[in-house]
Amino acid sequence: KLAFVQAAADEDDSVSKIAARTGLTRKEVGRLNEIPRVDVNQEIDQLLDPAEVMGIWNRDVDFLDQSGNPRELELEGEGGFFNLCSRATGRGNPKRILDDLMKNKAVALTEDGRLRLKSKYFIPQEDSQPARRLFQFALHLRDLANTLQRNSSSTDRKVFEAVAHNLLIAPESLPVVRQMARSQGFNMLKTFDDWLMEQSSAPSTKAVRAGVGVYFFEEPTAGTS
Repeated sequence: KLAFVQAAADEDDSVSKIAARTGLTRKEVGRLNEIPRVDVNQEIDQLLDPAEVMGIWNRDVDFLDQSGNPRELELEGEGGFFNLCSRATGRGNPKRILDDLMKNKAVALTEDGRLRLKSKYFIPQEDSQPARRLFQFALHLRDLANTLQRNSSSTDRKVFEAVAHNLLIAPESLPVVRQMARSQGFNMLKTFDDWLMEQSSAPSTKAVRAGVGVYFFEEPTAGTS
């Protein structure tokens, strides 16, 4: 809830405005505002670091073998993992990033002490740290809120925003619908992620973060039994 409130609040917002925006009571917002602020944006940036590192590892020729596959990396030295982290993010703690990758089974340690990339995509494990889920929630909230705000503005150029839903899904069909959303959504995101990698600029140039988000929702349809 703390991350939720801090992600939704502007610097000069009143308790009433934050409560209206988040759906929390004014009393609860007031209580949460008394807790020392967490740098939500910094925490969110750290969430993005592992995926950025894996993206560079998968495509930068300095980290590929002769076959064009991600090569095994030493920890230090030119072309090592620490150098990769610096090139990918320009910030953060490489040891923290490595710990995150190891916990989520994206990287393995070889017998000779090198690091081997096990996956093309960073997919947090279900039993990953609760803090990650908390700030992942804040990140998704921020991204969706920014899109809705931009598309409701009369001056900003509109960006893609769409929803597909059906009010008459039988409850017994939900497992199939959920699986369809998971598999097709993931396939679409993988395709888009591959294309985004091709559009990437050099890390030293001015850049923006851009992408798409996909989520599934369900709720009872009013008036049905």
